[in-house]
Amino acid sequence: MDIENRLINEYGYDNPIFINDIEDRNMSYANIRQILSRLVKRGAMKRFAQGVYYFPSNTVLGSSCLDARKVYEKRYISDGNDIYGFYSGLTFKNQIGLTKQMPNAVEIVTNNESSRMREIMVGRQQVRLRGSAMNITKENATALQLLDFLKREDISQLTAEKRKQLLSFIRLENIKRSVIMKSLPEYPSKASRNLLESGAYDELI
Repeated sequence: MDIENRLINEYGYDNPIFINDIEDRNMSYANIRQILSRLVKRGAMKRFAQGVYYFPSNTVLGSSCLDARKVYEKRYISDGNDIYGFYSGLTFKNQIGLTKQMPNAVEIVTNNESSRMREIMVGRQQVRLRGSAMNITKENATALQLLDFLKREDISQLTAEKRKQLLSFIRLENIKRSVIMKSLPEYPSKASRNLLESGAYDELI
C-alpha cells in the first residue's frame, strides 16, 4: 500500500495530518515532504499550514476546507487518545455557561507550550497558549482545568446561578478530591481559597 492510501486509512478525510507524526515511517523526512508536495500539486491533498496537511472531501461547493479547531485541538489538547491540554479563561467559562461572551482568542493551557503566554494564529483563529503548572494527563485534565479557573476567577462576582453552573460542571466531570489535593501545591493560594468559598470542594468525589 502506498503512503497516500496508508494516510487515508489512518486519518480519513478532513482531519489534520502533522508531518512530524509520520516521520517514523520507512522513509526520510525529506522524502515524506516530497511525497506530500506531489499529492498537493495533484490535488489529492491540501496544505493547511506549514507541516499540516489533510485530505479534502468533495462537497457540492467543491473541495472541503479543514476546520482550524481540529488543528489546534489535536496539537494542543488531545489526539483522541492522550490528553495534554484543556480550554481555559473565557473559552472555558463560555463552555460551561458562566458567560455568553464569545472570546476573540481561544485560550488553551497545554503541555505543548513552555511560555507563560503566547499568541498564535491557526488558520484565521487567534489562539492564546499557556504552559501548564503540572503535566496534564487523562487522569487530571479536568481537575487542573478547575484549578486553573479558580486561580484566576473572582469568586465573589459569581451569581448564585453561575455558582450552580460551576458545581454542575464538577459533578458532571466527576472530579476527584484526591487529584485536586495532590495538585493544589502547584497553584497559588487563591485557588485553595476559591475552592472552599465557591462550594466546589464539597462537590468533589
